[in-house]
Amino acid sequence: MSLKTEYRTEIVIPKVQQPQPDPVTGELNIKGSPSLKILRRALEKVVQDHGGTITDTYSDCEGTEHKCLLAIRTGDFQRGIGVDIEEDGRVTFIYDAATLVEATPQEYVGQARYILDKTEVAEAICAEIAQNYAVLAVIEAQRRAGLQIQVQQSPTPQGRQVIVTGTGRGR
Repeated sequence: MSLKTEYRTEIVIPKVQQPQPDPVTGELNIKGSPSLKILRRALEKVVQDHGGTITDTYSDCEGTEHKCLLAIRTGDFQRGIGVDIEEDGRVTFIYDAATLVEATPQEYVGQARYILDKTEVAEAICAEIAQNYAVLAVIEAQRRAGLQIQVQQSPTPQGRQVIVTGTGRGR
């Protein structure tokens, strides 16, 4: 039994930028949305830092594939984390937090066959994507305002600190 888990973010994709299905293929078009481009770049940064791939499916603990808008699979969480947009535009990450325990049926009498596994890893990946999105959105907003952007990164005990500054005269 899988345990579908959602990680809700503060990221909201404006209604006019939400993907619309292609009238011919039915596939969602994410190319025309600046917010979705930033979200994809945030996923690409995690893939760059941790290895992995970007796709459109994640799998549960039983190996069933689930379609979603975007998904990321890393070496740390190979089943993947799906990305979907709720009706109100809020971005939600979805993953399976259960793992099937390998043992003989006799060992399962009266016990669950599933355990929670790697939840902290999945949550850390979700938080990193959300942080990357926030940084990239600030950079894009400052660029559009005509500012020159400087990004400084420094390691911290919790991971990394990113400082984005814009200089010059805005429009």
